[in-house]
Amino acid sequence: AHELFHIVVMALMHELRMWCEPMSLLEVGVIERLPLRDLPSRTAVPRWAVQALPFRFEVEHSPLDGLLCSQMACTACKHCRAPTYSHFDSLSLSLPQCYWSTGMTVPLPSLIRSFFHAEVLEGVECDSCAQRRSLVLAAVGGSDAASPSKPRANFTKAVGLVRMPDSLCLHVQRLYWMNNGMPWKSQTSVACPRTLDMSPYSHRYNQSSQPTNTSASTVSTEQRATYQLKAIVVHRGGPGGGHYITYRCGVNDKSRWYCASDASVQEISWERVQSCAAYMVFYEKTGVRSPQCRAVL
Repeated sequence: AHELFHIVVMALMHELRMWCEPMSLLEVGVIERLPLRDLPSRTAVPRWAVQALPFRFEVEHSPLDGLLCSQMACTACKHCRAPTYSHFDSLSLSLPQCYWSTGMTVPLPSLIRSFFHAEVLEGVECDSCAQRRSLVLAAVGGSDAASPSKPRANFTKAVGLVRMPDSLCLHVQRLYWMNNGMPWKSQTSVACPRTLDMSPYSHRYNQSSQPTNTSASTVSTEQRATYQLKAIVVHRGGPGGGHYITYRCGVNDKSRWYCASDASVQEISWERVQSCAAYMVFYEKTGVRSPQCRAVL
């Protein structure tokens, strides 16, 4: 389902952005003589046909599209490498191994904190440390010939959100592989809060110090990125197959929740939502009024 979700999102955005491809100016004369219905699926159209073109949605980016920033910093010299950026339409969260086979319920915010927690990489070559070593050796009349390899140090790798999506999709990884090579699915329940604050995970880039995420105490009210829970997808079954159901909050009454399973829709309690084994969780950013966002959720 998660892989299919990626394919559907990519296909929808491709169709919404499907403008004609550029065409050679040498072909303009041919296009001028063609009826509108026979125009090729590429650009250049005659001026008289502009108003008759079918309407296309002009979308800058998908409501699910966000931007992640990853940055590494040396723990020895405190030098920060240039950040790298990557787009995402969902964040995959891993369940801690201590929750795999227990009847405990894990809070969703703890999984998010684990995702953005800075990790330590050992034995990474540091250009800044090499330059410092060269300067020190040059000052004492030494040379790098004795140790041509670059010095290695521990690096911290921090991940943060540069642009937060209007619709946040969180995927809970439940399929794991055992030592014998067999797949195993965790049935651990995940408690999803009604309101989720993602502002502590906003990335702040600083060339002179280690990259860190913004703490909740330093974020003003205007900068907070608050999300409201909208829907949860649950997979019933094992690693070999099963059935998907959806828990969805009411459109007019946000306090009411419904369970949709194929053609069957029934109202359920909030307690049942809190005790479900969430597979994909959808949040909507508060204050968003875009029609694309409402279409997704």
